[in-house]
Amino acid sequence: MLQMAGDKVMKAYHVKKGLLRSYIIDSKGKEHIFMFAPEGWIIGDMDAASQNAPSKLFIDALEDTELMIIEQNLEDFSL
Repeated sequence: MLQMAGDKVMKAYHVKKGLLRSYIIDSKGKEHIFMFAPEGWIIGDMDAASQNAPSKLFIDALEDTELMIIEQNLEDFSL
C-alpha cells in the first residue's frame, strides 16, 4: 500500500517495473478502480495535491514493482 484515502498527498510514482492501481472504496465497502499504471506510467492523486486536500484514492502494487518517487511541489506537477 503506497497511499491511503485521507493521506496528505506528498508523492506521485513513476512505474519503472511492475503494476500499480488507484481506486476508491465506496460507503458499502466496494472498490472502484480509477486507473492502472503499468511500466512507464505515472500515478498519483494530482487533484488532491493541486488543492492541498487529503487524497481520495488508495494506491497499491498488484505485483512486484520498482518505482521512482516524485516528492516535491506536486501542486506544480503536470502530466
